[in-house]
Amino acid sequence: MAFTNPIYDLFWDSLSQKEQEVYALLSIPAWFNEDIANGLATRFNSSVTDNFYDVVREIDFVSRFEKKGWNFEPRFSEFLLAKAETLYQTRLTQIHEYLYSYYTTPKDGISLARKREETYLSFYHLIHIDPVEAKSAILNSLDTSDEKFLIPVLRSLVYICQLPPVKFEGDSFYTFLKLYLSAIENRNDKDVLKGIVEQVENIREGTGDETHVLFQKQLMLLLVRLYESAYPNKPKNILKKLKKLKHRLNHLTGGYSNDEDGDIEAVPA
Repeated sequence: MAFTNPIYDLFWDSLSQKEQEVYALLSIPAWFNEDIANGLATRFNSSVTDNFYDVVREIDFVSRFEKKGWNFEPRFSEFLLAKAETLYQTRLTQIHEYLYSYYTTPKDGISLARKREETYLSFYHLIHIDPVEAKSAILNSLDTSDEKFLIPVLRSLVYICQLPPVKFEGDSFYTFLKLYLSAIENRNDKDVLKGIVEQVENIREGTGDETHVLFQKQLMLLLVRLYESAYPNKPKNILKKLKKLKHRLNHLTGGYSNDEDGDIEAVPA
């Protein structure tokens, strides 16, 4: 259920129909600037152009976003997104498709950090267009990320998946993503790693969704590698957990053989 409160309701009721449509439309991107607003105005609602500066001056609900644009207060954004689903209905997918195209179109003169941000924002809109394809794109971004950037990449991906309206809540893919980040952030904390292993052990096997199985495999590989690094002498209880993890990994891939001390002989790329 969308968050609401009497103040939001009063403000919403004070707006004209056109103004309501503008607020709802501008809530669909994670943040907006004049360029994004003009694109939305051209394709979906010309009233955006007429009302843009009235919106960004509404300081109770709108704030500057990192000197790049504006965004709505998170709770108010959630309120507006619920309104957008009613006002734009079947056009919502078209709006997300436009914003996905906006962020995936190469732009001259922007920094590498901005390019990365636009990639993550494109994932957000792809989640709302085709969740299965979005999962594949997110997995591919992890596969191709330089290891030294893996933590900020994972943090960005977790953040994108948490933006309302949340599509992956309760999805094991999102659980894997958070566990993957936690494992890397706490790679030297044996107690945290132990807890993550126990959580992974309790996650149901793959449901037939290829990205689910691939991510489960990727997380298993990471945990085996981190566990072996954290416990170089492999006490018996840890060795038992490693072998249990590897057994599940073998069930998913068949890509390694168990030797006596529990080391992985070969893992496919």
